[in-house]
Amino acid sequence: VSPSGSPARLEDLIAGVSTGPIEVEATAKRADGETFPVRIVTTPVRDSAGTVTGYLILARDVTADRRAEDAMRTARLSAEAANRAKSEFLANMSHELRTPLNSVIGFSNILLKNKAGNLRDNDLAYLSRIVDNGKHLLGLINTILDLSKVEAGRMEAHREPTDVAALVAATVAQIQPQATEKGVELKAEASPGLAPLNTDPGKLKQILINLMGNALRFTESGSVRVIVEAADPTRITRIDVRDTGIGIPLEKQKDIFEAFR
Repeated sequence: VSPSGSPARLEDLIAGVSTGPIEVEATAKRADGETFPVRIVTTPVRDSAGTVTGYLILARDVTADRRAEDAMRTARLSAEAANRAKSEFLANMSHELRTPLNSVIGFSNILLKNKAGNLRDNDLAYLSRIVDNGKHLLGLINTILDLSKVEAGRMEAHREPTDVAALVAATVAQIQPQATEKGVELKAEASPGLAPLNTDPGKLKQILINLMGNALRFTESGSVRVIVEAADPTRITRIDVRDTGIGIPLEKQKDIFEAFR
């Protein structure tokens, strides 16, 4: 057995195990000369007085484990590369789609003014629908572009004084139909007279929509509450989205922000 390129001595394997078992990675050699990875666990054996009288040394072939780890690493790298390629494609396509769509919306707005007076009410109603749907589609494209920017690490925030209580109330009203359909109570709680917060209102609203959507998805009964907390009326300290759903086990919380988990 060779932990560091040279044959291991017994002293190497038992060094430092007087207080408890230790585990080391090493390379072992078969009778035919082939090497393979092993995991060695050395445990002290004590008598009734607690004196170390010997050592139990166990070695396990971890070749299969290493292969599995390598396969997982390769798969993760491939997935990350594919994700980057997807983000670049979405960013490029979003830019290409927005230019003609803005033209459609712009010319439709010009026609809606009906300066020549030659458009009937039905025509104006159709144009209004074109503008509304064009703006909706533009919003979807902008969302895709924002997501690709997030994945590329280039998201920009555009801060402005924002009435957070009003923004939260409007967002809750937008999500309310989903809560009503599930029979879950959805409400906003904020102290009156809160001072404006210098933030990006669009991105804050999207964050709230995402958190509320997840909360409603995993809450079968009870409530989802959006709480704006403030140390005093001039300083908002946090916004919580709390639900009575299944939650996330402690052992899984470390994986929340890890890609592909």
